Amino acid sequence: MFRMNHRRRGFRVIHLACCCCWCCCCLLCVLSFDAASGTLLAGVAGGSLHRPVALFIDGDQIGPRWFNATVAAAATRGPLKVKRCFGPPHFAQSWAASLQQSGLEFISVDRAGVARGDPNDQAIRDAADFMSRECPGLQIAIATMDRDFIGFLQDLQGRGVSAFAVVPHTSDAACLRRAGVDVVQLSSAALEPRRDPGYAAAFYKRFGRTYNSTEAEMVFARVGEEFIRLGYLRQNDRSVPSLRTVALFFHVHNQMEAQLLPWCVGVFEVHLELIRRGGAAVSNPGGLQFFQAAVGRKRPGADGMWLVAATGPGLAQRVLSWLGYDTADWQRRPNADVDKELE
Repeated sequence: MFRMNHRRRGFRVIHLACCCCWCCCCLLCVLSFDAASGTLLAGVAGGSLHRPVALFIDGDQIGPRWFNATVAAAATRGPLKVKRCFGPPHFAQSWAASLQQSGLEFISVDRAGVARGDPNDQAIRDAADFMSRECPGLQIAIATMDRDFIGFLQDLQGRGVSAFAVVPHTSDAACLRRAGVDVVQLSSAALEPRRDPGYAAAFYKRFGRTYNSTEAEMVFARVGEEFIRLGYLRQNDRSVPSLRTVALFFHVHNQMEAQLLPWCVGVFEVHLELIRRGGAAVSNPGGLQFFQAAVGRKRPGADGMWLVAATGPGLAQRVLSWLGYDTADWQRRPNADVDKELE
């Protein structure tokens, strides 16, 4: 049931006490369609283009930088009758200005109770499923980078619902299309500037040239595809090289001087190495674990802020020693005992 339903700074905020109790919230959307929506739906002759669209934004994946571009992308398929962003309660305040500017209604999802999986994902699924059944002909758009929605979008399409994903990256779009999901990709020109200019500055410092987002998207996609081929990413993963996979690649190829962070620089480093090797890159041997020193931990050793180590006896000791802990006392005990204590 609802705990609160009010307006704040020009946009609507709805708090959900339980992700499963969604019917009342969806009913508000259904009632907002009234006769005008019925006329629109009845006037569509073949295809789904220009039918009304209900847009559901996964706030865990799509933040304020993408709000305007997401709304614009979804609107290319038809008039937006519902525009909702789902996220944790504290985002309602910190995102207030961006939500208002984009005309988004914020759905506050409590993070208590995960028996049915991610509460935010489940709230979006419940809302989209209800709307698709109550408003035949309505298009369902889900803006996310989470591949967990692939199965749900496939199910909607299998029921004859016009459903599509809205994604920011070329690699995300390619992954969804391989799964047979309809996709609309954001226009890079419509993205809001990043608040943190660290990417651009770090890129220029490392490579001596300006960071270009269009070029970067192509590089990320190419590296992701190569990582799938080499086994650093699974076939059904989003083809976006993660921090972990970049670190594994550097380790396997003995590139101890390569720059891992920020992430964009690391991926470009991998791309240059792939070009240099001309198709002779080493496949993922498996059995490797990635560790990163978190803020507040003891200062790591000379290996830097990240470590890749093979699984097996003594792994716990190696990681703790790398973090700067004294493991001399544990050396006298079986490795299995140490690993068990750290579980």
